[in-house]
Amino acid sequence: MRGFVSNRELDELGESVISSYLKGNDSCLCIDIEGFITDFLGLKIRYVSFAEEDKGKIGLLSDGRTEVQIYENGNAVGVVFPKWHIVLDKVLLTDNEWGRRRFTMAHEAAHYLLERHNPLMSMQFHRVLDSEKDYSGAELAELLNINETQADKLAATLLMPRFIVERALKKYNREKPVRVYGQTIMAPKEKLAMRKMSDSIGVSFTALFIRLRDMGLLEFRDQDEYIKKHLVSGGAK
Repeated sequence: MRGFVSNRELDELGESVISSYLKGNDSCLCIDIEGFITDFLGLKIRYVSFAEEDKGKIGLLSDGRTEVQIYENGNAVGVVFPKWHIVLDKVLLTDNEWGRRRFTMAHEAAHYLLERHNPLMSMQFHRVLDSEKDYSGAELAELLNINETQADKLAATLLMPRFIVERALKKYNREKPVRVYGQTIMAPKEKLAMRKMSDSIGVSFTALFIRLRDMGLLEFRDQDEYIKKHLVSGGAK
């Protein structure tokens, strides 16, 4: 398949470059993704206000050819950014966007690594789905295409390499997989451990859950066990 890189290859690639960046640091729990991008990869990061019609566009890795619509002095203008510049929307600079900013930076760094590793990629926006927008089939296909999926998977590895996740599990969950009942239900104890882990690693609760699931570090149990153990037992007789 054109441009295809296997999940195992993505994991190994991400683990390798982050290990090289950390240079044997055996206590790190939160990757300085901005330092990784600017100091290790040598890329530039710029913040602008995008003026694209699709408001879900929040970041891109410039190819040095494609014109991007941004606001300058209140007016929408077309700008071609130098190649390898990571361009992010200023909305990500707000405090409550810290987690999404980190993942978006990792996503664009992943595009850079993938293009260097497999030169079949092209500049694409990183965007979020707008729940109020009626997307066409072509737009949804672009949002969910294989290149974006691979960039997301590699971004997750850059922020949450296995050795980082295992350190967090050791610190907050006694090195054990996180127990889940059914597909998503967690007891308060496990949910608290997950929150501490996600805060320490610098990712969202959901991003950590997906990463643990993909790594086989969730212990799935039957929902009935949770109901009997946590909801029914101890109640009025």
